[in-house]
Amino acid sequence: MGVLGLAIYLRMDPQSNHFIRAAYADEINIYHIICYLLIATGVAVTFIGFLGCCGAFQESRCMLGSVSTVLV
Repeated sequence: MGVLGLAIYLRMDPQSNHFIRAAYADEINIYHIICYLLIATGVAVTFIGFLGCCGAFQESRCMLGSVSTVLV
């Protein structure tokens, strides 16, 4: 969740966008793409962790097997 929060902050912070525009005008698209990739990674890891917690709480072998298959 820390990666997700940091990526959303970096994407929405107007000062960091201004700094990137002033320093590297051509690389602003790369900055946004990296932010979106970090957001997607944060969402995926949070979702997998949530499924793992639910599977452990409910003692569901199917859900825990799914989570361990995704993580390998």
